[in-house]
Amino acid sequence: LNMLVNAPEDQRRAFDQVVEVFTAGAPPAPATLAKIEPMGFNVTQVYGLTESYGPATECAWDDDLWGDLIG
Repeated sequence: LNMLVNAPEDQRRAFDQVVEVFTAGAPPAPATLAKIEPMGFNVTQVYGLTESYGPATECAWDDDLWGDLIG
């Protein structure tokens, strides 16, 4: 996150949507969070059981977007 917020303006790119970011371990510095959220990132700090459990993501199938995919 620090690399993103400290990137030169001419190297930054805008996103068309909010980018969901999960971070674990030591939380990002408040100054980093204050800079990253206006850039379109929603940061969530997660904790616990990282030795035996990994976060998972779930995405509902969107037939309009992926209906022609094979597999």
